[in-house]
Amino acid sequence: MVTPASGRRPGGRLSTAVATQIGLAAGLLRGWLFSSRRLPAVILATALAAAATGLLAPRVDAGGPSDPARPPARAPGALTTTAGGTVLESGADPLPTGTPPGAVAGLIGSSGTRTARLCWQPADGAAEYVLESRDVAVGETWTTMPYPIKELCYTVQQLLTGHAYEFRIIGSNSAGRGAPSNTVTVTAGPPLPGAVNGLAAVPGAATVELCWHAASGANLYLFDHRDVTAGEAWTTMPYPIKELCYTVQQLVAGHAYEFRIAGSNSAGRGAPSNTVTASVAPGMPLPGAVAGLTAAPGQGTADLCWQAAKDAAEYVLESRDVTASEAWTTMPYPIKELCYTVQQLVAGHAYEFRIAGSNSAGRGAPSNTVTVAV
Repeated sequence: MVTPASGRRPGGRLSTAVATQIGLAAGLLRGWLFSSRRLPAVILATALAAAATGLLAPRVDAGGPSDPARPPARAPGALTTTAGGTVLESGADPLPTGTPPGAVAGLIGSSGTRTARLCWQPADGAAEYVLESRDVAVGETWTTMPYPIKELCYTVQQLLTGHAYEFRIIGSNSAGRGAPSNTVTVTAGPPLPGAVNGLAAVPGAATVELCWHAASGANLYLFDHRDVTAGEAWTTMPYPIKELCYTVQQLVAGHAYEFRIAGSNSAGRGAPSNTVTASVAPGMPLPGAVAGLTAAPGQGTADLCWQAAKDAAEYVLESRDVTASEAWTTMPYPIKELCYTVQQLVAGHAYEFRIAGSNSAGRGAPSNTVTVAV
């Protein structure tokens, strides 16, 4: 019979229950003294108190009926310490593992040269972030980048120029992943050039010299022009300009022209510059009319020859595809000789041609019109 005061049986021997409690407390103390990674003292004290009161000792009913309100007894086991410093018996129910992060918000993206720069706001409880992406241009499904991101910005590399990509970010921690962020779309490639500024025009004899400031991101420039006097629509010169100045030639004396410049790169054309107007003053007399234009068809070609025009320094070719109902267009560079072979004509199409003389004062009257069926 155990006496409540001392826990000893008659004869001075400790009862089994008390001995178990003392042994358990001694094991705790030894583990704390000789451990290389000691628990905080308050945790040790809590465990010793539990051992002393029998909370950590096995409870055995003395053959009596079981109490339905009492949970079944667990077999005692070795004490272990969690990462947070809590003492548990082996076999005890695990502690809650936490919750996944909240949703990522505020994802934004910007385009670079074959790159996309992504930034977002931190998600509650996120230790790192997971990037999901897909190439919309080729119909890809969502794929996950195989390694996590620790920062709140990330630059995606090696994208295909001109392809549109979708991106989303997910917070992650030891409990799992959270809800994905908003989805952003970025088209890879350099951004469009900035607007051209400072375009100025200086008229000359049948010419106008244009100069402008460099546009950010532009490696070439496109030139738009129209003859206001003749009521022309805007047209774009078919080849780009690499410099920051250009002299427009073969203008008609007495006519007013409008000009504008736009920057260009592999991503496309930027915003146009300011529009400038220049009136071409008369200089030397205009060339006389070209006479005697003839044409000989070939295989996809037409050989044109004509007579020299008075005061003409060079000649301008105008043509149109009659079969395709095209309007008259002017070849963008002049001809120095009195014959010219037109190339790359469409078989089965009929074309019309005419020639005008040109000098520093402008263009003369056009020649007779000839028709060639290729």
